[in-house]
Amino acid sequence: MSLKGKKVLMIVPDDNFRDEELFKPMELFKEHGAEVKIASTTMEEINGMMGTSIFADMLLEDVSAEEYDCVIFVGGKGAIKYFKDDRAHRIAKQASYKILGAICVAPAILAEAGVLKDKKATCFGAMSTILERNGAKIVKQAVVEDGNIVTANGPSASDEFASMIKQKLES
Repeated sequence: MSLKGKKVLMIVPDDNFRDEELFKPMELFKEHGAEVKIASTTMEEINGMMGTSIFADMLLEDVSAEEYDCVIFVGGKGAIKYFKDDRAHRIAKQASYKILGAICVAPAILAEAGVLKDKKATCFGAMSTILERNGAKIVKQAVVEDGNIVTANGPSASDEFASMIKQKLES
């Protein structure tokens, strides 16, 4: 099915995002007609952990989640900066009634924002303590869906994560 007319926002840290967690979903969404934008805390070049680089389309403070059908927080070492970031938390809360995704360490951002309370979720390794502390129910699977929220545990789940979000955008 087509994602024509759908708008997806992908939020990346200002450095050390996990390349495949950004590019695999982004390519799938674009291939099916979705418009994909990238937000970060910088408009400078942003480097991925695996050697790619990108530029953001907008700054976090300029994001209005209401404008998007889906908001995704991309993982990687740099995403840890967003665990206590008020801008990231505001976006997660605004997007909590839309399709909201997070992969790798990024589900901890959703947990700290309070949107995973009483929700099933997964994440990368030790981040599960942050999710549990904030009321999430940990499920040991590569990708977990609970309502409109999709979480994944790392780079190896990028394709499955992207496919599940695509299915939700199509419905």
